[in-house]
Amino acid sequence: MKKTTIYLEDQELEMLKQKAYILNISIAEIIRRSIKALCTPTSDEEKALKLLAKIRGNANESITDKEVLKLQREVRNEKKTKSRG
Repeated sequence: MKKTTIYLEDQELEMLKQKAYILNISIAEIIRRSIKALCTPTSDEEKALKLLAKIRGNANESITDKEVLKLQREVRNEKKTKSRG
């Protein structure tokens, strides 16, 4: 584990303190859990990441523009759906 420093507004820190008190965990643990939740890719994002790794890892394999655009549309549509709901 690495130590890092972040700057928070007073109100943000107060919200974290209250949440930590309610959950009986440290502020650092709340931040770690939040980062993990935010950064865990959705299934469509996971597909896009795998495709990107494939593109970067093996330029000899044929990956069509159609495949790339299809996955890109799926990820964008999922984000739109989540923002509306």
